[in-house]
Amino acid sequence: DIVTELKEAWGVSDAPVAQVQAQAADSENSGEAKEEKKDFELKLNEFPADKKAKVIKAIKSINASLGLGEIMGLVKDLPASLGTFPKDDANKHKAALEAEGAKVSLV
Repeated sequence: DIVTELKEAWGVSDAPVAQVQAQAADSENSGEAKEEKKDFELKLNEFPADKKAKVIKAIKSINASLGLGEIMGLVKDLPASLGTFPKDDANKHKAALEAEGAKVSLV
């Protein structure tokens, strides 16, 4: 059959155009999904009451631009965002807070 020969010669399939476009879009999106996140939001979820002063001190060392009043407001309304940091810094800050007994997450 000439139709079959032409399809084979030109590399054409019987698949509908919309299906081919969807497959192309999926392959493009899969490339974006593999891209690694660079910045993480550091969230303070909770901490033991007896460690409050140490946690406040750790927050001050993470973000020196925050005043004591701002930090006190953050620790009262948990969970609280402590800022967005590059991956390495976020992990370092998380470890510092966890060393003081705080429960922290990276978002």
